[in-house]
Amino acid sequence: MKRIQNLAISLGLFALLYSLTNSYAEKIFFANQTKHFHTSSHLPQVKVYVLATAIDTHIPFIASMIVPYSWSITLFCASFFMVKTPRQLSLLTQRLVLATLLACTVFYLLPARFSFERPFIDNWTQLGYQFLSVTDKPFNQLPSLHVTYALLLGITLWPITRVNNELLTSTYRLLLFGICSLIIASTVFTYQHHLLDIVGGFLLAAVVLIGVKTLRSYLVLKYITIAITGFLLLATTGFFLSLSFSVVIEALFFVFALYWLISFLRVAWFYQTPDQIRNKHCFKKDKQGRLSLMTWVKFAPLLLSYRLLAYLGQRYELRGLNKGNCRLSTDKIPSLYRFIHNLQPYYITDCIYAIATPRLATANIAHYIALTITKSDIKQIIIVDLAAEVPSHFLTLKRAIKNNLDAPPNMSVTLDYLYLPLLDLQSLDEINPQDLIHLFVQLDQLLLTKQIIKGKIMINFHCVMGLSRSVALQVLYLLYCGKLTPANYLLWLSEHYPNAHINDDYLPKSIVEHMAFAKTHKKTL
Repeated sequence: MKRIQNLAISLGLFALLYSLTNSYAEKIFFANQTKHFHTSSHLPQVKVYVLATAIDTHIPFIASMIVPYSWSITLFCASFFMVKTPRQLSLLTQRLVLATLLACTVFYLLPARFSFERPFIDNWTQLGYQFLSVTDKPFNQLPSLHVTYALLLGITLWPITRVNNELLTSTYRLLLFGICSLIIASTVFTYQHHLLDIVGGFLLAAVVLIGVKTLRSYLVLKYITIAITGFLLLATTGFFLSLSFSVVIEALFFVFALYWLISFLRVAWFYQTPDQIRNKHCFKKDKQGRLSLMTWVKFAPLLLSYRLLAYLGQRYELRGLNKGNCRLSTDKIPSLYRFIHNLQPYYITDCIYAIATPRLATANIAHYIALTITKSDIKQIIIVDLAAEVPSHFLTLKRAIKNNLDAPPNMSVTLDYLYLPLLDLQSLDEINPQDLIHLFVQLDQLLLTKQIIKGKIMINFHCVMGLSRSVALQVLYLLYCGKLTPANYLLWLSEHYPNAHINDDYLPKSIVEHMAFAKTHKKTL
């Protein structure tokens, strides 16, 4: 299933962006040819380039080369089922996706057209060229994706043989080399590309191989994909609309496309170079967990997408509920609500407790208050917010406490707020342990201040994105406090949070051991 999914992503992205930039270049070419580029006096000069050299005029047309030219898509699809390991599958997908993104960006910035006419074809290859003329217009020249794909597929598939027989291995590699070489050669002999396109294809393959090798995680490529795909969709849409309406439309679309590109490329860079100090500066929140206006200005497309996902998630949770009634019997509470019901604060000292929670929707937050805070007689809550892209539940929690029907009339709960800006799905292995220690020192100092006031204190580790990260941070804090050890924290997890999906990749042993021995001057709270 994973193979099919990765194939669909790679092939779908190619089909979308390649056809989009091909149509874009075609529109420019024919608009210039027919002199109907009706707003040319108000727009920068846009033209379709010809990249033929003197050598290209001496290259013969060989009709039968349409056969190896057509092998490219076959090898493209087959490669996803030829790789052996998840690592090889991931590497293959990343290489093909990055190649498509970079090539289509060049196609948009440097639209080019093949300049020679093919001879008349009346033999058995005629059908192949007819199909080619329908599916692939003579644009999108530099770099040649046929060349880039052939090189990347050849390099990726070269080491996959596990046969001990040297003859079979040599035969496989010779066959693979021959197929990829013929695909590359066919691009010029079918009159689809010029020699400069071939050189560009080789250069792009080299850039992709180096680029994928330096990617810190798949999340970097994810946001590069969103950035470039959104930019090309918006920019070309604006151009197409401007042909029928005003050039102002193209300008507006291009400005927004550029904003989209910069915004998401910055996010990709944040994943590539983790830095909590920078994250805290870029994803600023006030003392009540609300994202600042400047943060919205910088990252509105990202933040709006997360707001939409949060809304859809909440709508899903609310299904089947009576929204106006917070006092539901247990048999009417969905599984998530029963899960909240089972959450119990973990005892640290006589007056300090800790709990990890998932996102709290408006419908279930009253249950959380009634079943956890009121039941445990909590007087003070310290919310530790662990999500950079979404506001904290600080204000929602504050309102729910005030309006809680199950609370005694004289109940008074104070709330404090700490913030560690972690990006969505960012592994804790990428976080500098000193940033975590700094957070825990802040927490300890706040606890010392709060203990002057009588009443129980609850530390709420809270990630709007989900439960696992909240639980992981609670585990690290308990290790830091000396309440857990590297020998028993897994047993504690299975007992207190059996539904949290935390493995060694998400919570590495190295950071567990670091936190366990970080507080060498430990004092009992």
